[in-house]
Amino acid sequence: MATNSSLKNQLANKEPQKVQVTPQRKMASTLEKMLPEIKKAVGATMTPERFSRIALSLFNGNPQFWNADTTSFLSALMQSAQCGLEPNTVLGEAYVIPYENKKKGITEINFQVGYKGILKMAFNTKEYEAIYAHEVREGDEFSYEYGLNKALVHKPADIPSDKVTHYYAVYKLKNGGFDFVVWSKERVEKHAREFSKNYIYNGKVNQNSVWAKNFDSMAKKTVLIDVLKYAPKSVEMAKALDLDYRAEAKEEKVSNFDYVDVDAFPVEEQNTTTKQEEKQENLFEGTPLE
Repeated sequence: MATNSSLKNQLANKEPQKVQVTPQRKMASTLEKMLPEIKKAVGATMTPERFSRIALSLFNGNPQFWNADTTSFLSALMQSAQCGLEPNTVLGEAYVIPYENKKKGITEINFQVGYKGILKMAFNTKEYEAIYAHEVREGDEFSYEYGLNKALVHKPADIPSDKVTHYYAVYKLKNGGFDFVVWSKERVEKHAREFSKNYIYNGKVNQNSVWAKNFDSMAKKTVLIDVLKYAPKSVEMAKALDLDYRAEAKEEKVSNFDYVDVDAFPVEEQNTTTKQEEKQENLFEGTPLE
C-alpha cells in the first residue's frame, strides 16, 4: 500500500514543468501575436509569414539581437520590408545592424540600405535607363570634367591593380537626362571618419564596423547617394535614404541633413504609402510591446 509520502511524491512528479522562456521563444510568440499588425505595416511588399521567417532567422542567428529592444528590432525589419528590401542576405540590399547606445545603456537595431538596395529602388521607379557605381584602379584610363559639357571616361586596365584611386556613380534617365559624381578614395575615407558613428573607435579604425568590413560597398553607396541628391526618387526610396542617413550618422550630423535631398519624386502610390506609415505609428498598440 502506498504511503501518503509516496503519493505526494508521485503527484509532484506529475506536475507540469515550467518551460524556460528563451529570447527565441519570446520573439516567436511576439511575431505570432503581431501577424495582423505586421500585415498592415508591410503592405503588399511582403507576406507577414515571410516577414516572420526572416525575422526569426536573423534573430536566432545573432545573439546580439537577443539583448536588443524588441520594438527596435522589429521596427528596423519593417522599415526594410516597406522599402521592398530583404535585410542581411547575400543580395546586399539592406542590413539591420545592432548598435550599443552607451548613453541609454541599451542595444538598438538600425536599418541601413545597401548600395544594391539603392539600385533596386531606383530601377523600381521606372525612371532610370541605367544607374551604377564603380571603382577606379591605378593604371586605368580615367578622366572626367564638370561644367556645361560634363564628360566621364573610364577604361579599366587589362590587369586590374589592387590600389583603388576613385569611386564614381552615374545615372541616365529614360528621358535622356544624366549625371555623375566622382570622389577620390581619400575623400571617401575622410567622409567615413567624419560622418560614421561606428567607423572610428578610440581614435582607431573599428575593424568590426560596416565600413571596415565592406569599404568598397560603402564607398559605392556613398557616391550613389550623392549623385541621387537631385534625381527622381519614389517616396519609399527617399524615406529609406533618410532613415539610412539617420541610422549611420554621428549624432551631431543628424540635424544637418544636407547629404541627401529627401523631397520625394511624386509617384502614384504616395497616398497608399502615407496610410501605411500612419498605421505603423500604432503598430504596437494592443500588443505585448505597447
